[in-house]
This record gives sequence, C-alpha cells and structure tokens, in this order.
Amino acid sequence: MSCPPSICPQPECKWVCKGAPCAQDCSPLCETPQCKIECEKQPPPLCHVQCPAPECKVFCKRSKGCLDCKTKCEKPKCFQKCIPQKPKCKITCPTPKCKLSCKKPQKNCPPPKCFLKCEQK
Repeated sequence: MSCPPSICPQPECKWVCKGAPCAQDCSPLCETPQCKIECEKQPPPLCHVQCPAPECKVFCKRSKGCLDCKTKCEKPKCFQKCIPQKPKCKITCPTPKCKLSCKKPQKNCPPPKCFLKCEQK
C-alpha cells in the first residue's frame, strides 16, 4: 500500500550542473581605417641665380689711323638653381570602430558535471 500524497509528499527533483568556464572564440572586426596625410605649410624653395663668366671678345678696327676697339660679349647664360624643401607630413588615423565577432568554442571545452538533486516539498 502506498502513502497518499497529502500525507507523504513526493520529492521534487531537478538536474544541477556545474561546468568549467570555456572561452568563446572571438576575433575583432574593424571598419576600414580612414587615414589622412597632413602636411605643414611648405616653405618656398631655396633658390639662387648662377651665371658663368661671360664669353667676351675684343674687336678692333682702324679708323683714321687709330684703333677703335670694342668688347662684345655673348648673352649671359644664367640659370636658377633651387634646393627643394622637404615637406613635413604625417599620417593621422582616427581610432577605428571595432566590435567582437564571437562563435561557440569548438574544442577544449570540458563537459559540465551534472547531478540530480531532490528535495521534499
């Protein structure tokens, strides 16, 4: 003969599990960097004019028993020599926006340890 539930309450049981923590497999997903090159104001180049010595010749002609001499020079062959200034530039990148992309771990996760726990009501 069994005991009626009003006199003998039935135990209530449930599974209790304890598992070791297991790290997720996560990797960062970042937006493409939006970098810029910023340069300081460029100073003017350092220039100076160079002219080689002129090529001149003396031409003389006899006029009324006297020598009449004149010097004639070719056009000057000057040129400008410049030393370019090196620009001062730097790359700036704002902090990228990133988020973690995680998936369930596929290995190295120990199974949980479970047991059945029962209590009388």
